[in-house]
Amino acid sequence: MDQLFKQSDFVDFMSMQCREKELLDYERRIRALQAAKATLASSPVYALSKSQRRAARLCQAYDWSEEEVAQMIEVFLKQNPGGENGRNNSAIASGVSRLGQALFLG
Repeated sequence: MDQLFKQSDFVDFMSMQCREKELLDYERRIRALQAAKATLASSPVYALSKSQRRAARLCQAYDWSEEEVAQMIEVFLKQNPGGENGRNNSAIASGVSRLGQALFLG
């Protein structure tokens, strides 16, 4: 093979072979990710464990930014005005600043 690499046609041929191999590898990864996504979508949703119920830990695990968390909280508050325990929305919203601090300190 090393002798053939002295020929430019063989170099071009092998370059194409390498590219095809990379494309096949990406296709394999895409199929695996699509299968994993389908499995996740069809699986039941489980409640967060007690160890996951910490803002800093959860945000770090899912790589959520402060802006993403603020948007999620906003959506939650719109969907659940007053909350199930009759909580004050402003008290919940004020926790966003503490959550931001936890994100950057954690």
